[in-house]
Amino acid sequence: MFIWRCIFEEKIFLYDSLFAIRRRCGVKDIAFVSGTYDLLHPGHVHFFELVKEVTGADVLVVGVGCDADIKRYKGDARPIMDEETRVRLVAALEVVDYAFITHAPPEGQGHFLDGFIEIFQKLRPDYYVINSDTFDIDHRKKLAEQYGVKMVALNHSTTCPDCKGISASSIIQRILAAESADQKVVSPNA
Repeated sequence: MFIWRCIFEEKIFLYDSLFAIRRRCGVKDIAFVSGTYDLLHPGHVHFFELVKEVTGADVLVVGVGCDADIKRYKGDARPIMDEETRVRLVAALEVVDYAFITHAPPEGQGHFLDGFIEIFQKLRPDYYVINSDTFDIDHRKKLAEQYGVKMVALNHSTTCPDCKGISASSIIQRILAAESADQKVVSPNA
């Protein structure tokens, strides 16, 4: 396995150490977002920037889904990049203040999103920001309210017209289509 050290390693926290982020930030407003971030693209960067702009938060903390959860949610072919690579790429962005790897409860033990309970308890974010097209918004809202976190839903497709149609899934599909087209090209010497 390729091991890399980064100047932004101090921005990456272990799941069990989230309370240290709140302690380090004191009374500063913290915005929390989470996702797969499998193939980091301009839409992700714009979303992160927009989170800070809309909430006015001083600190942006990004939860990156662990490999097992992503496989469970998106299928065996995902993620493309492992969790360590994804969390390091997210942490490398200037707009991101801290990043960590999230973990959902084991299958059959509560709701998939119940991992946020521990995050909300330890991190105590002021804002939890989601895309308005994400799944289970009602459950997310209920959890946020239960822990006194303001939930903000951003309509990402209208706030970033240049990002429309950009997603990890669409990038993967374009790569597969290009590979398929390349394989159909007949050699001129045939």
